[in-house]
Amino acid sequence: MLAAALLVGAAAVVYWLAIRGDGQSEGVSAKPTAGDELVARRMSAPRLTATDEQLYEGLNEDHETLASGIVIESIDTDRQWVCTGEPMRMTAKLGGETVDGAVARWVWTEMGGARLHPGDSIFWDAPAAAGDYEVRFQMAKDLGGRKVGVLAERKLRVTVRDCGEDELQESEPLRLGAVQKGHGKFEFQVSYQGDDEVADLSWDFGDEQHATTTALAVEHTYDVSDLGPQDTRNYTVKVTARLRGGASPSASTIAFTGGRPNHDPPKVLLAMDRWSFDETTNKWTTPVSIKNPTVDAITWTKLERVTKFFDDSHDIQELPWDQAIQVIESLEGGGFSGQVVIDASEVPPEVKQIIDRLHGEDDQGEEVIVSWTPFKRAGDAPPTDEVQGEPPKSGSAPR
Repeated sequence: MLAAALLVGAAAVVYWLAIRGDGQSEGVSAKPTAGDELVARRMSAPRLTATDEQLYEGLNEDHETLASGIVIESIDTDRQWVCTGEPMRMTAKLGGETVDGAVARWVWTEMGGARLHPGDSIFWDAPAAAGDYEVRFQMAKDLGGRKVGVLAERKLRVTVRDCGEDELQESEPLRLGAVQKGHGKFEFQVSYQGDDEVADLSWDFGDEQHATTTALAVEHTYDVSDLGPQDTRNYTVKVTARLRGGASPSASTIAFTGGRPNHDPPKVLLAMDRWSFDETTNKWTTPVSIKNPTVDAITWTKLERVTKFFDDSHDIQELPWDQAIQVIESLEGGGFSGQVVIDASEVPPEVKQIIDRLHGEDDQGEEVIVSWTPFKRAGDAPPTDEVQGEPPKSGSAPR
């Protein structure tokens, strides 16, 4: 079993992932959900079929069904069906009791393998072939080794269509986006493309609160005072436009929020491009850009570099930040555009991963930490066929 730790806001949530293998999938009808109802339509296109055994073989797992009080109340989607190659957002709503060690995950099969995605929400990429596909949402527990306990499961069948240009998501008349403005506070923005005029917009914020506006943007604050620092919650937001001509197109999105951390850190935007390896210099280069959209300027103080080894040991170095990062352009508020360069001599075969943590302070004295991974090797053991200066094998790009 492969363990991975993901940071959601200020909360550290530990997920375990299964190893990818071979398998296929089966389409199984699911009960429609309230709100954005998932319409399970049968089509003449082929359906993928698989048994539980084939799915778990593809995940390299031995599964066991466990009794629990976890309730999967519903699964919301942002559309009733999806075009080939386009994403569909799925979000599960949970109720009932809490089980220690339980994690949320999505599992499905595809031609030549099975896939897993942790968390209670997913952007599921539709396959290139039209048909009816099954995706399963599970609450599961690691029982050690390959064994997995399934505490609760809900299956849904997703219809994937071959679409014309006017059916693609980019051609939809109404689209909805969300921007988080603060703790539990969001601004929802509608974009409309069409010849008819929008008379008004009806909003369902997913927390039993509703509104009607004529403006294309609205702010809404969710009551998340009951959430702890490590708790998360999501809301499905739906907007329906009333057009002068009588039509009523709708769109939806999901607002993700969590408990209040110990302090509200300044908003820093980190962007990274895929690393590249230069065979002439034996160096890996990772472009890094940090933008500071706040009014408080940031002063960077140091870079902490953690080198992790396959034997689970690690080394920590403190480096002058402007030596560890080659700054190409200085941006407003302490932001910059630059690159991180890792020499082959820094990553012998026993090195598994490098993690950089850039430390700084804003004008109010609040600590700012930005983290990224400029180097990572695939696998659970040191490579036996990698010589000094060669790039890692396929699948080892930094994340």
